[in-house]
Amino acid sequence: MQQLDELDHEGDRHGDEHDLADEWSVMSDEESPAHLPRIAATASQVEAGLRERVLELRARGITWVRVGEALGMTRQSAWERFKG
Repeated sequence: MQQLDELDHEGDRHGDEHDLADEWSVMSDEESPAHLPRIAATASQVEAGLRERVLELRARGITWVRVGEALGMTRQSAWERFKG
């Protein structure tokens, strides 16, 4: 669980949500949709990385209960999201 906590805190170092909101507020309605594919690609990469790590934990014998608890979800939700 410590590794997940460390990842969570790393995100805090990259600026806060207000910076992102400010960036979007200055973009025109024509410009802002062009940024969506990049954001979607990043989200896909994060999801794939998370999935790999969860499956590694499962291979090491970590239970779905512990995975779910670490991610703030139920065992069932974790299993449905990440089952290999």
